[in-house]
Amino acid sequence: MTHRTTTHRHKAGLGKAPPKANTSRNRPPSPPKSPCPRTRHNATSRSPDQRGHRSKTRNRPGDIRTIWQRLRKACRHPWRLLALGMLAAITLGTAGPQLILAAHGWRSDLPRSAEVQQFFEQPTLTLEIQDDGSFPQHCACFLPVDAQDVPAHLRNALLASEDRRFDTHQGIDLIGTLRALRANLAAARVVQGGSTITQQLAKSLTGNQRTRHRKIRELVLARRIEASIDKEEILRLYLDRAYFGRSATGIEAAARAFFSKPARALTLFEGAALVGRLPKPSGRSDQAALEADARRTLDRMVAAEMITRAEATAALAEGPQPGGLPPLSFNIRHYQDWVGRALHKQGLRGRFQVVLALDLRHQMAARGAIADAIAQGHLDADQEVALAAIAPDGRVTALIGGRDYRISQFDRASLARRQPGSTVKPFTFLTALEQGWSPEQFIDDAPILLDGWQPRNHDRLYMGKMTLSEALEHSRNAATVRLAKQVGISEVADLFERFGLPGTPARPAFLLGAEATGVLDVANAYAGLAADGRRIMSTGILGVLAPDGNVVLRRARQPQDQIASPHAVAALNTMLHAAAPWDGFAGKSGTSQKNRDAWFAGFSGQATAVVWVGRDDAGPMPGTFGGGISARIWRQFLEALEPPV
Repeated sequence: MTHRTTTHRHKAGLGKAPPKANTSRNRPPSPPKSPCPRTRHNATSRSPDQRGHRSKTRNRPGDIRTIWQRLRKACRHPWRLLALGMLAAITLGTAGPQLILAAHGWRSDLPRSAEVQQFFEQPTLTLEIQDDGSFPQHCACFLPVDAQDVPAHLRNALLASEDRRFDTHQGIDLIGTLRALRANLAAARVVQGGSTITQQLAKSLTGNQRTRHRKIRELVLARRIEASIDKEEILRLYLDRAYFGRSATGIEAAARAFFSKPARALTLFEGAALVGRLPKPSGRSDQAALEADARRTLDRMVAAEMITRAEATAALAEGPQPGGLPPLSFNIRHYQDWVGRALHKQGLRGRFQVVLALDLRHQMAARGAIADAIAQGHLDADQEVALAAIAPDGRVTALIGGRDYRISQFDRASLARRQPGSTVKPFTFLTALEQGWSPEQFIDDAPILLDGWQPRNHDRLYMGKMTLSEALEHSRNAATVRLAKQVGISEVADLFERFGLPGTPARPAFLLGAEATGVLDVANAYAGLAADGRRIMSTGILGVLAPDGNVVLRRARQPQDQIASPHAVAALNTMLHAAAPWDGFAGKSGTSQKNRDAWFAGFSGQATAVVWVGRDDAGPMPGTFGGGISARIWRQFLEALEPPV
């Protein structure tokens, strides 16, 4: 996010008297005298006091003559620059942007007022591809903050520094723009910006490319944001997306990175220091720099009468009060590698900005669930784990390719192919439901021979007649194969294919998950069930921007084709809710032959998730089942995503 450059650093320069315009050093050679010389004939008649007064007046930094002299030095066509500046200022306070955009069709791809909120409801992460196609080792951290966790003094510090009239304007501040224009003309260069906080937030959607259309698009979007989102939410969103340095994006991550505490616990000094970093977040961040940032912000708060000089002095004397929280540090290398491979296949080379679909709240929850399983001894040292989560709109919000990237860079979530076991059984039952079967119809769980293949139940027992719901809940192999034979194995294989799962009629063992597949593939299939039978095109990339800000790649809205009967899927999901022993969750465990793979797949209202546990050498894991450790990780992850009651 681009922030305005402040004028504080230029005060000393502005206080100096500019050189006189007509001196022997810069005056052009005098032309031959004419009978009517073009001279100030009254200059010699002035008294020294008058001339001195004139000189002092010219030397005032805000004087129009001084501004004009600096303008002439700064550009060849000062009148044109001044006219454009005045036109821009006038345009800001009128319907000009709307009229221009309507005439040229520039606003067609901007989100409408009713759509603005959803653009900010999806926290994203931006990474930079290096010239060699790789990503940086660590990304900027992002952790959302709740509005009630933003201290009042932090809000005041932000407004004093960035947008004093935030509470009264409607996204565009004409007075602030004119003030910035005057300051920039006085300095003959850009020393102050006129963008409001809302405009800076809008810039996160319009991009930073410098085109003649960008600023107008930004203004229109700022008005739409103000029409769609209340002021406090705009401030929260801005603080969520601002970059503060030290790989911290958002005020919550910054509070932990700089002061080892949550945002709600920031002191006046600490909040002022962080706000002071906004114009130049990549600058120095040592103690002296933080004190300078805090002092600058506190001075502005005093000038805005938000605090007293005594309060500012006390805050500076107190200094930072670090807490005990460790700084946030996220390693999403498996996710980065997965995205990098996808971009490589598309031939993308060079330096680009990639907007990821990753949600660090989900990634944190996934990493936390796995870390707890390791700490509690539920995972052996030689057991690996993978997790993938997909939001209802197809964004891959979390991806864990292994227990520790430093030890193994292999991405088991997107590259490994393992037998999914019983996690694929629901799709046989869905085929029957599409053909008119009822969950309460009976199927015989008895020995069956199919082309020389005799599947057995894991407990070597048979339960006889049982309903489809019971057969799925108890994961009966014989009943599943018998059901597939009755509805048609080819029909089941066809439905598997529709959901992106492997299935070959000539090898009926696919019915019990004997055909290898990937964690992401199973997640996509279950995401289709969560979407009432619509195909979900999952992705980890929301967009790619060139260095100039132009959009190179943007995720198109994927048509969600109906690939299964919604009525049949609804019936199956009811059965899956019964199979998962936790309220609000639907899912199915899976264990491959000789306990080589342990899976759990399913969904809640927040996301679809799949967890796999196994050994890289595909060795057996006696006593390990999908309903055990995999289900434990899966449940903890999804419960962490549920909104608090």
